[in-house]
Amino acid sequence: MHGRGLALLAVLFAGSTGRAEVMNRIVATIDGEPVTLHEVQQFVRDRAGRSLPTGATHDFAAALDAYVVEKIIRMEVKEQ
Repeated sequence: MHGRGLALLAVLFAGSTGRAEVMNRIVATIDGEPVTLHEVQQFVRDRAGRSLPTGATHDFAAALDAYVVEKIIRMEVKEQ
């Protein structure tokens, strides 16, 4: 009975928002560690106009590549 109440609550909550939306999702992994959409978006915001490749603020693939390269470099430095 308790489980049904939680399921009903979840359905009611989802119905009240109009539709369920994914707010954050995994877009890549680095050595098994997930990289989320939010992390890449934050990376772009933090570096807007600085070290991103040309057009990366509008091109998700370029932003993701830049983020992955920077994260791998940080991981290698930490390992040293």
